[in-house]
Amino acid sequence: MTLGLMAQMQVNLSINHTLSGASFALNQTDQNDLMQDFEYTRVQYYINGITLIHDGGQQLALNDSIIFFVDAASSGETTEYLGIHLITALEGIKFHVGVDSSLNHTDPSIWPAGHPLAPKLPAMNWGWASGNRFVAIEGNAGMNLSTTFQVHALEDWNYFENTIMFATPKYASYSFINIDADYTEAIRGLNVAAGIIEHGGANEAVTVLENFRDHVFSEANWPTSLAEVEKESIKVYPNPSNGLVHIDLSQGAHTLILRNAQGQLLSKMPIMSQGLELNIETSGLYFIEVQHKNGNSVLQKVVIR
Repeated sequence: MTLGLMAQMQVNLSINHTLSGASFALNQTDQNDLMQDFEYTRVQYYINGITLIHDGGQQLALNDSIIFFVDAASSGETTEYLGIHLITALEGIKFHVGVDSSLNHTDPSIWPAGHPLAPKLPAMNWGWASGNRFVAIEGNAGMNLSTTFQVHALEDWNYFENTIMFATPKYASYSFINIDADYTEAIRGLNVAAGIIEHGGANEAVTVLENFRDHVFSEANWPTSLAEVEKESIKVYPNPSNGLVHIDLSQGAHTLILRNAQGQLLSKMPIMSQGLELNIETSGLYFIEVQHKNGNSVLQKVVIR
């Protein structure tokens, strides 16, 4: 396939946070593969160094400045914008858990508030020499969950790459890469009931990062593009519009999400009727997503003049 046949595709990455397949929550008791009871009190990590695999195995490396700080406890899923790219069929993704060496040793104070590498509480930065914690997991384990464990994994040499290929290529002008993250797998093979405390780049820290590379992430079995979920129609009109947009649905009780052309979330609201109006004051391209109760979504573009 030649570049001339490709089209602009907006790509987003969604990570669904789970614990043994159930929705993730802190202080939720589970068992690891050693049949040890445990609960997490912290699961945080970075994603950086992303490459999109598309159109017959071509690879598009994204700028290393695209970096995400993931806090599994902040919401049921983390969704991040990966940009608009010249792609027809999206076939897979590569990414690293951690921070590329070109960014890993920067001073957190140089980054504006809200940037992934800006100071965090609890801290993710270990200091100039070693850089950032790639993964920070903490919790309790063992009999009556009475033993504390901590693994803070870091160091440039542990910057491992994940590769996830999709069972079916994704064709759409607006696509989500949906990934399940099962954090039970993060402590696979670890005797957390013994009270592991490992802060650094060796021993259990390496095991945790290898588990993130090999076991934590998998392709999610849920819709990833407009073509897969367009089982229910919505009408968005007029389009283009001078600002006032009407939305008609075949059913009510949904959630409406409004994003700008860069994929940034502008508004999220419940819909209890089969129609509503939006007043968008700034001209540009927008994406209106109507999310069903079962997790499926229908997407529409709208142009505001």
